[in-house]
Amino acid sequence: MKINGLELPTALQSALKNSIWMSRGDKYSSRWHNKDHIDLFSLHFPMIDAPLPELFDYDNMLTVNKLWTGPKDILDFYTGTQSSEYPPGNVDPLHTVIIGGSEPDSPIALDYRSTTPKVVYFCEIEYVSYWVEAFKSIEDMLIALELVGA
Repeated sequence: MKINGLELPTALQSALKNSIWMSRGDKYSSRWHNKDHIDLFSLHFPMIDAPLPELFDYDNMLTVNKLWTGPKDILDFYTGTQSSEYPPGNVDPLHTVIIGGSEPDSPIALDYRSTTPKVVYFCEIEYVSYWVEAFKSIEDMLIALELVGA
């Protein structure tokens, strides 16, 4: 399974195929509504004020990732600001795949600029847009959010 030429990690492909990835969302929007699940999500995505998590199915990932080939003004807004305080701060659209959202207009993505793609999310901190690392890998995310066993 590839998006924008980037192979999805095996663990994500498996979670998508086995319906584990979408298991927390409702069947209509795939957004999470269970307070306990959202509280767990908030622990790992602390810069999000009002989380409304959503993990995209493969078809939605394909659709949403067209953003990276969209108008330059949208692209410029969503690339973030490089930061050592909030690493990585920015992303390279050619090395990123959006896999969900932490709230509306705050994507969650895989950042392929390292050997193992890291899970990052888009947020605003003191009126500046950043991409912040949430997990070192998709496997870590699946375990931390209790989508699979440790």
